Amino acid sequence: MHERKDLNVRAVAWFGAGLLVVAVLVHLVVGAQLLSYERAAKRADPPPHPLASSPELPPPPRLDVAPRAALEALRREEDALLESYRWIDRSQGRARIPISRAMELLEKRGLPVRPAHPTAD
Repeated sequence: MHERKDLNVRAVAWFGAGLLVVAVLVHLVVGAQLLSYERAAKRADPPPHPLASSPELPPPPRLDVAPRAALEALRREEDALLESYRWIDRSQGRARIPISRAMELLEKRGLPVRPAHPTAD
């Protein structure tokens, strides 16, 4: 047991309970204040500019991220077309021939010539 004149247990318990109630109230008030500040900040912030976000890719044509590689690929495709044999329309007898062979044929046969129209005097 304890001496009743040294410590008043009831007063200490009431003080602890009061301190706990005050601490909870302080937390609730500070939380409510922070929520009100957050709401006020959201109302004060203007909406972002429509151009500030990047929605989707723009329509083609777009900038090349690797222009050298794209140019080299294009040149390889063009060279393959210029240096290969391929049928364009087999039923009409049209074919693609290498450009060097076409130049040889033009040298041998010459360019086609249109018939001369009589001039009106």
